[in-house]
Amino acid sequence: MTVLSRVKSALIRPLMVDLPMEIIGSADQWGVVRGSLTRASSVICAGMGKSISFEEHLVGEIGATVIALDPSPTGLATVADRQCRSDERFVFYPYGLAGKLGVQSFGKPDLDEEGSFRKGAAGDHIEFHCTTVEKLMTERGTKKLDLLKMDIEGFEYEVLDSVIRNRIDIGQICVEIHTNRSITIDQSIVDAYLLILRVCKFGYRIAYNSAMDFTFVSNELIRQHRQDVRNATHAL
Repeated sequence: MTVLSRVKSALIRPLMVDLPMEIIGSADQWGVVRGSLTRASSVICAGMGKSISFEEHLVGEIGATVIALDPSPTGLATVADRQCRSDERFVFYPYGLAGKLGVQSFGKPDLDEEGSFRKGAAGDHIEFHCTTVEKLMTERGTKKLDLLKMDIEGFEYEVLDSVIRNRIDIGQICVEIHTNRSITIDQSIVDAYLLILRVCKFGYRIAYNSAMDFTFVSNELIRQHRQDVRNATHAL
C-alpha cells in the first residue's frame, strides 16, 4: 500500500458506513444501496463520457426515469449510439451540470482519445450551456432526489457546494472527485478531502469508495435502511 493509500484509508474510514451495496454498470460502475432504487425513483446523471451502462441499467432493469446531461461531443456521440435514447424514461439534455445557470468555459480534454472536457478556461477551451440540480428538480416538480450521479471533471466541487448551500434533499450521491493529480484543474487532494468533509457534515456517510469514486448516503436513508432491517428481523 502506498503512502497516499494509507493516508486516504486513515482519513476516509472514519466517515464510512457499512451498508449492503450493489455495483451497477460495466465500463462505468457505481455502487448504490441494494434495493434502494425503484421505478418511482428520481435520478439525475451528469457526465455520460464514453459509456452509459449505469444509466441503461437504471432505465432498463429498474425502470427508473433518468435525467441525463452531457454537453460535450464525447457524451453526445455516446448517447446517439445507444438504443436507450429512444426510451421515454431516458431524458437527455445537452447541458453541463454546474453550480449556477448559464454558459461556462470548459477546458478541452487532456487526452483526445479519453474525451473528457473539464472545468476551467485556461488555454484552449470551449463554452457550453450549464444548468443546476435545483433548476432540473423545479422543472420536473421534484422536491427530493433519490440519486445524483456525477462524473463532471471538476464541476462537482461547485455543484456539491450548491447542494449544501440550498439544502437540497438527495438520498444518494455517486461522484468522482477529481484533483490535479488526474486532470488539469486547480483542486488538489486536500481540496478533495475538504469537500468530502463538507458533504459528510451536511448529513451523509460514505457507503462506497473505489479510487476517487464515492457514494454518499444520507443519514435519513441510513436510518430507513436500519429500520427496515429491524422490521424484517421482528417479522421472522
